Amino acid sequence: MSTPLMHSHPSDPQAVARRTQRIVLAQFAIFGVAQAAWFARMPATKARFELTDSQFGTLLLVISIGALIGMVTSGAIVASIGVRKTAYLGGGLLALGMGLSGIALAQLSITILVAGFAVAGLAGALVNIPLNIAASISGKELRKENLSQFHALYSVGSVAGSAAASVSAHAGISPAAHLIGLAVPCALVIVVLARQIPPPSPTNSADAGASHGNRGPAKGALTAWREKRTLRIGVLMFCGSLSEGAANSWLALALMTGLDVSEATGALALSVFTAAMTAGRFAGPWVIGRLGRVRTVVVTGCVALMGLVGVITAPTVTLAFAGAVAWGLGAALSGPVAISAAADDPLHAPARVAMASAFGAAAQIATPPVFGALANVIGARPMLGTISIGLLATLGLSKSVAPDSRTPGMDG
Repeated sequence: MSTPLMHSHPSDPQAVARRTQRIVLAQFAIFGVAQAAWFARMPATKARFELTDSQFGTLLLVISIGALIGMVTSGAIVASIGVRKTAYLGGGLLALGMGLSGIALAQLSITILVAGFAVAGLAGALVNIPLNIAASISGKELRKENLSQFHALYSVGSVAGSAAASVSAHAGISPAAHLIGLAVPCALVIVVLARQIPPPSPTNSADAGASHGNRGPAKGALTAWREKRTLRIGVLMFCGSLSEGAANSWLALALMTGLDVSEATGALALSVFTAAMTAGRFAGPWVIGRLGRVRTVVVTGCVALMGLVGVITAPTVTLAFAGAVAWGLGAALSGPVAISAAADDPLHAPARVAMASAFGAAAQIATPPVFGALANVIGARPMLGTISIGLLATLGLSKSVAPDSRTPGMDG
């Protein structure tokens, strides 16, 4: 398949694709650093403004709403102005949002803080979507299903950003200085790198204009929501994101209450899960190359299900940790595979990837309140059992990620 998105040098499109992949890999890692540097100082932000748990939860909802708006609109934006310009815009808005957050912390202005959170939430989507599109399409140019490795680099960046935040906190650096000194420059690096992504050709690419021919970007973005295959991919993305989101929010607490372990041990369990998921994403191209997309979703879904059962039922901490490893490995690939499937056709990739990502964002928004209500009734550890419904659904939806019949050369 030919992917003119990458053809700044038509005589060697694969060289251009490799260059694009290097740039976008760096952007994913830096994006992880920026967001983790921001989120890791949230407790200090809460303390600085003396917010109650309820008030802080409402403030975090501002980020989620901004992200959801960005996910829903990004398909039309990419189709209108292209991948490079959308990433450029997203990086600029991310720097603005985090800069506003830093100013708000310095001046103790809740109004500026809300504005900063809203802009940063919106910007996150406008960085995430074009980077996923560029990574997916360049991978297809190289005949590689390697999107999971980009997500793994984001995780590595997140670990680095969290570590930097921890060092800053121990050194007594204020959250305002931390945001302005680290998060904002990282966002600006994303802008600089966006300018280095090879330019599009004038036809037949995600950067070439409207995602559905001459119907216009807005109509093209809406059309994706009526496509049965894309809807199934979106639901699969939703279910996979529920699994990952539940682990991030509730795994530590589930073991603390279910096995009476310390907070440090609970946090270590989450680190083990995250490390396993990162390893699974690095191994993604090898796994997908041997199993194909459909079997990868089935096999990893079964591994995740077994790991989840282990976490819920294990009588000892050691067995629960083993379950966390399996759950993390199993949860690693459904999201990247879903996004890659949505991007099979470069012309339709903006709308379809944005839609699939919107389902993922919706799952992240739904996870805290819904699972929190269930945990209050049945306990945190038993509550995790409800994730098995989503994992079983991914098995049933696995055929939706089979390569689009109109996209030759891709393994199913």
